[in-house]
Amino acid sequence: MTSSALRAGWGSKNNDTHSENMARSVILDLGLSCSAYQVITPARAMFDRLKIEGKLDEKSRDLLPTVLAAGAQRGRTSDYDWLLQRYKDITTPTEKEEYMISLCLFEDERLIKRTLDLSIDDKWAKPKDTSTILKNIADNTYAGRQLAWNFLTKNWQKIISRTVGSVFNLAESVHCKLGFIDMRQGGQRCTLFF
Repeated sequence: MTSSALRAGWGSKNNDTHSENMARSVILDLGLSCSAYQVITPARAMFDRLKIEGKLDEKSRDLLPTVLAAGAQRGRTSDYDWLLQRYKDITTPTEKEEYMISLCLFEDERLIKRTLDLSIDDKWAKPKDTSTILKNIADNTYAGRQLAWNFLTKNWQKIISRTVGSVFNLAESVHCKLGFIDMRQGGQRCTLFF
């Protein structure tokens, strides 16, 4: 994985196609997921530069999700606060979602809980975002999965009330809920909850 990430590189070339740029992003994201320091180190440096400059250079735009993930994983409270403020300020829907998802990738349980609380705050998250946030936090770590499950069962009525009028969002919430179940304990937990 590391050699593939190094070959992909961090910058696109002028003649790269959109598909090549997207493939670069996927390869580097996989390297980040595998904790390859050869990917984490430059991605974290790009995140720190993003915090100062406010944007990536045009050739690196497709790498934004990877750079944000690098900043969030092992990120500090100051990184979280910066990402949250950027999320609030951005108006482009795709970029806004990238920042929202990055807030789900922190490993600090306090920050995970903060994002969960924000997921049902009408001033912060749209009803359709609640399911996305829960799923991304559940995919984050085992601790994230447990925190998301506990949050979901505690706030189930609020989550359901946020999805009123949208069959898709309700279905996403139910699917999200069932997706949290650890197969070893899942049947019992699901039966007890429902």
